[in-house]
Amino acid sequence: SVQQTGTYLDTLTNTFGCDSIIKTNLSVKEVLSNLFLGSDTTICDIDNLLLTLNYPNDVKYLWQDSSTQNNFNINKEGIFYVKVADVCTTVSDTIKVKTKDCSCTFYLPNAFSPNGDGVNDIFKPFMECEFYKDYTFSVFNRWSELLFETTDTNTGWNGVFKDKEQQMDNYIWILNYFDVLRNEEISKKGSLFLL
Repeated sequence: SVQQTGTYLDTLTNTFGCDSIIKTNLSVKEVLSNLFLGSDTTICDIDNLLLTLNYPNDVKYLWQDSSTQNNFNINKEGIFYVKVADVCTTVSDTIKVKTKDCSCTFYLPNAFSPNGDGVNDIFKPFMECEFYKDYTFSVFNRWSELLFETTDTNTGWNGVFKDKEQQMDNYIWILNYFDVLRNEEISKKGSLFLL
């Protein structure tokens, strides 16, 4: 039983008593290692997931879309699979990829009532955002006087300026932040009514 790559000689004798020497160059291939594309995952809808396989050069790749490269770029939701084969072995795997909207969304009410009743006493953005930086939230009166500013997303305006409760009126808010995933500076502006 030969299990190593090498050159082997064997002597055979035919029925007439003639000897023949047979020289065999044998190449023993390793079985392909198990294939693992990774655990099922979720990516942001603007991102890509690049799957790269590193097998010997003599293998063939077949992805679900019939492409045959050693890598596959995923940029949408779906189930993706690949078969890798050489002359002796075939291995395969599947990965399920979901996408989600990772962009920053900030919601701001259009009114608040800082009367101490525990309901709508603080005016601040509500956010659905993981990937942002350089956050600034500001509130101005109708004469463009800055009444409140913060860089802390947990802090909001309580309707007070210089220790004085502000009167029922319209106010302007400005929200600035950098959306890291979109690589974009965002500036939003709106108005609110203090009840």
